[in-house]
Amino acid sequence: MISKNMLTDLFTFKKHLARLVGHKQCYLCHQTSQELVCHYCMRDAVLPLFPSPGHNLLEYKKVSEHLLRPHYENLQALGTYDGILIGLINQLKFANKPIAADVLTKLFTQYLAQRLIFFNVIPEAFVPIPLSNFRYVKRQYNQSRLLAKNLADYFSCDCADLLERVKHTKQQSQLNQEQRKSNLADAFIVRRNFPYKRVVLVDDVITTGATINEACKILRQHKPELSIGVWVMAVTLSSEEIATEEISP
Repeated sequence: MISKNMLTDLFTFKKHLARLVGHKQCYLCHQTSQELVCHYCMRDAVLPLFPSPGHNLLEYKKVSEHLLRPHYENLQALGTYDGILIGLINQLKFANKPIAADVLTKLFTQYLAQRLIFFNVIPEAFVPIPLSNFRYVKRQYNQSRLLAKNLADYFSCDCADLLERVKHTKQQSQLNQEQRKSNLADAFIVRRNFPYKRVVLVDDVITTGATINEACKILRQHKPELSIGVWVMAVTLSSEEIATEEISP
């Protein structure tokens, strides 16, 4: 029987094969290019970025006020769920285009990597948020694991599947804040013991942080001293709101 990780590794193999052969066009502008995202798009892409890339977004009131009380210490995101990021994330989650994960992580590392290294927030391992078996069979890959594997490769860290989702839950986007919390109760278990002291949970989008919080609580029950950060591609907020907000001292 083919496991979830075997299917994800197949996508990874196809991705590396494409790199060896060379891309024939840029994924964003569709012009001839040997790179997945051409030099011009990397330079000119209009992203809904935060004003100080690499800073802990939990220190932005306009971000933190929309989140449940976090069970993690640090939050990083490429930008707000707007503009080009909406299209890429929707392609990844709903249009069966796993290559969009490569584009998202390429943009993420391009704009954030050096700042994250400077702020010393690189973990020992990236931990993807798992899907339920039902949703995995429907999608054929876990978008969070694709993102986590790309980040692990870039930063030379482990990609560790520490969590398993044992409860199929309703789509969080269809629920209010209180419903999100109850929907995820007992949704995850820790799969195995692990040696890490610092990990980063990886997901595509964060809205209230209910999913992330539940995963963090389970990991902390297993290892109370564990340091946990969260990296996502987008936060569901208006970029106009963020642009006027100062970082807390």
